[in-house]
Amino acid sequence: MAGLPNNNNRWIAPDATPSNGVTVLPPRHQAKVQEFLQKFGYLDRSRDAADLDPSVDDHAALKYFQRFIGLSDTSGIYNDETKTAMNEPRCGFPDVSGISDFVLSGSKWNKKVITWRLVGPSEDLPIGQVRTAILKACNEWNRYMLNNRLQEVLSGPADIVIQFARGNHGDGNNFDGPGRVLAHAYFPPPAGGQLSGDIHFDEDENWTEDFSMQVALHELGHSLGLRHSTDPSAVMFPTFSSGRRSLGTDDIAGIRRLYP
Repeated sequence: MAGLPNNNNRWIAPDATPSNGVTVLPPRHQAKVQEFLQKFGYLDRSRDAADLDPSVDDHAALKYFQRFIGLSDTSGIYNDETKTAMNEPRCGFPDVSGISDFVLSGSKWNKKVITWRLVGPSEDLPIGQVRTAILKACNEWNRYMLNNRLQEVLSGPADIVIQFARGNHGDGNNFDGPGRVLAHAYFPPPAGGQLSGDIHFDEDENWTEDFSMQVALHELGHSLGLRHSTDPSAVMFPTFSSGRRSLGTDDIAGIRRLYP
């Protein structure tokens, strides 16, 4: 996929090393897997890692992740297929919606015109190309919202504020450098609080206009009120292993349920 980083500092899931037919992870690698599972909602993020039992908690969480992402092996055992899935570039939003297709967040915009504004463009692209990418993504969602629409504003307040940032950028949800998390977004009010609807892109990725459009298309789904889908062909599937430039059947069903 154009724009994905090739950087030795990117987050990499540990190797699955078999021992007598059973995968055994050394403690530092086990901690890395736990960190992934907690970050993306498969383990309780309020619990201290020291309180987790790998044989019980990690096993159940890995099984949940394997099922959600659609792996063939859902044994709850860490393996090469799981490693590959964890290494996929993805959205930073947790996969906490359950084993289902489209899932609604429970919040939506109660207005016909939902405004957006780019306040922090990328260093990789001219601002016009970034705006064009976001406009293309908005137009794809607008095709299926019959009585609502996303509309850009060039100044003043906006419902959805979009920016590119890196590392600690003030929302308590730090970016992790090149690879893994590409962007994240917040649900409509009241679920997203002061950041309701906002979208943040990780500036440490290698952004192109087309790449920005694909990621914006996904993140706008969250801004409108959709969670992650388990359908690999859906825009709202959590990883970006292949380019998706148009809404799938599952995405259309979800947005039409939210905005009939």
